[in-house]
Amino acid sequence: MKEKSVLFILSLVMAFIFGVVMILSPSEPAKYTFAFLFLYLFIWRVFIDAAEYNFKRNKLFNISLIMFTYITFPYYLFKTRGLIKGLLSIIRIILFIVLFFVVMLIGASLIIMTQGGV
Repeated sequence: MKEKSVLFILSLVMAFIFGVVMILSPSEPAKYTFAFLFLYLFIWRVFIDAAEYNFKRNKLFNISLIMFTYITFPYYLFKTRGLIKGLLSIIRIILFIVLFFVVMLIGASLIIMTQGGV
């Protein structure tokens, strides 16, 4: 299985577990832990993609990707794919985020249903 597919599945599994954890123990450390893990998977995915597109990353790009994701990531997509494919990639990412939240809600809903409601 390709590494990007593994990261996709791992992200969805993480979303499900996050939904479960947030119902069982809604704590701040858990939120920050999952945010950090998701950022790690996201950056790992970008690095794999950059290697496929022969995009030369430098330290400034890596730091900007972490600190200014909402600016750096669209720049990266348009730089490597062009305007149309970059926009399509952004749409795919938005759809993935929606899917992530749906899977997270499914995990939370299963816990609520097994506990007889909250």
